[in-house]
Amino acid sequence: MAHQLAGQDQRGNVQITGYYVPILSVRHLPDEVYRYPLYRKQHNEMPKGSSLLEKEIDFENALAGQQLEIAYTADLVDNFFLHVQGSGVVEYENGEQKLLSWVA
Repeated sequence: MAHQLAGQDQRGNVQITGYYVPILSVRHLPDEVYRYPLYRKQHNEMPKGSSLLEKEIDFENALAGQQLEIAYTADLVDNFFLHVQGSGVVEYENGEQKLLSWVA
């Protein structure tokens, strides 16, 4: 059965949003394929008003060398969607799954 939505303007213009939980295949250690790190939150808080952007983390290695890596993905697009959604599930090579979520 089909339904016609009137929308708030009574002209049929409606806004529909969606949410999904991405499931990412990851590895505990990097290799030739799984080489893009996902990081845990830094313990030392950054000065108020400052924050790292995803591009600084993913493309400029802003968190490299701080021992914050929790998993490695095979595709930066996966990392991007995880950042956009704010949470997701990672599945390690041994089948273990963990929920990751970012606090804004």
